[in-house]
Amino acid sequence: MYIIILADGVGPKLWPVTSETLPKSFLPVYSEASLLEETLLRLTPLVDNDGDRCLIVTLDTAIESLINQTTLDIFNIPKTNVLSIPSHKGSARSIWEAVRFLIDVKGASLEEPVLVSPSDQFMWPKELALFHLFNVSSRLLTNPDECVSVCLTPGGPSPGMNYFYGDWQQVATMNAPYEDPILGTVSTLGVPIEGYQVMPDLESAQDLVINNWMWDLDTYGGSLGLFDRYLTNALEISISQIPRWETLDPVPFSFVIPAIIKDRKMYCALIPKIAWSTLDNWVSIKHLLYDSGLFQPAGQPEVHSIEAERNLIFKPPGKTVALYGISDLIVIDTGDKLLIGTPEGLHEYF
Repeated sequence: MYIIILADGVGPKLWPVTSETLPKSFLPVYSEASLLEETLLRLTPLVDNDGDRCLIVTLDTAIESLINQTTLDIFNIPKTNVLSIPSHKGSARSIWEAVRFLIDVKGASLEEPVLVSPSDQFMWPKELALFHLFNVSSRLLTNPDECVSVCLTPGGPSPGMNYFYGDWQQVATMNAPYEDPILGTVSTLGVPIEGYQVMPDLESAQDLVINNWMWDLDTYGGSLGLFDRYLTNALEISISQIPRWETLDPVPFSFVIPAIIKDRKMYCALIPKIAWSTLDNWVSIKHLLYDSGLFQPAGQPEVHSIEAERNLIFKPPGKTVALYGISDLIVIDTGDKLLIGTPEGLHEYF
């Protein structure tokens, strides 16, 4: 089994804390470990801590930061297992390049199972998250023709999340309930995915939450051959496109999912009872900025956050921004620029 970790996003919502040379996944946000290291701590046990089984996709400009942070040494990941791309062009293109790298360069078999994960998510408690991911990896090893998506029961409506639909309440792990005697939780796997919604508006998200819809955590599993087949067809490519990367349009993996669902090849692993956060949405960034002592990247100014009603102010020190009589507004002050917009508008912008 191989693991592909996508660390190819700059994190523009957190700029100037993040940059092209210091992506958000390289920051120690929730602990002393960086988000990338937290991801590796969750996933490397699935491959018996064999660093050669881990492939990291990141930006050309971030390679030096990754090497200087000693993350590769800590997890015994060879530098040759870092696939660099010129810029972020969507998860579908990054995953396809990584899959072809494993097949063409590493000589991996098309039947080899692989788990793809973003590097900017945080799951707690770690032991419980690992327990569920072990169940996911076990299913991948025994069901090579399936594509598995890791999901959560929604904690509320979120227009910034993708949603899966499946009758998960009627399905148990591989047709038999599985409950861990220590953790006391049931891991629900093998839920057939029947529908998919890409980032609905708030009103639609509210309707989805009350039904059997689940949040898509952007973590997918399947064989290398399965990923290669669907991505090749969707992107209409046959060889690496990195040489002409900048001319390509961004394509997220969500573009590929409808074809997999149509073939009835996608199933869900619903992992309950864990706390989860990602730096992909404004809500989690707001909570992050509240705790200003969590991360202070070298050479970057301290970041402060003030919330009034439903407003978020993201600014460097030495300046006060006051909002009166308004709501649903985000202000980002970088010193020489001031960006103002609604959460929905800024989500579209970024």
